[in-house]
Amino acid sequence: MARQRRKEAELRRKKPHLFNVPQKHPRGRYACYLMENDIFVKVKK
Repeated sequence: MARQRRKEAELRRKKPHLFNVPQKHPRGRYACYLMENDIFVKVKK
């Protein structure tokens, strides 16, 4: 538990942008366009 807190504190010190910047990004219009038109190859399982 203490080790995990220490590791997170060190990560906050070294890379503060990971905690300040929202990490989820919405899909843009271009990405939606690519998804609608099946530009990406679909893998069959």
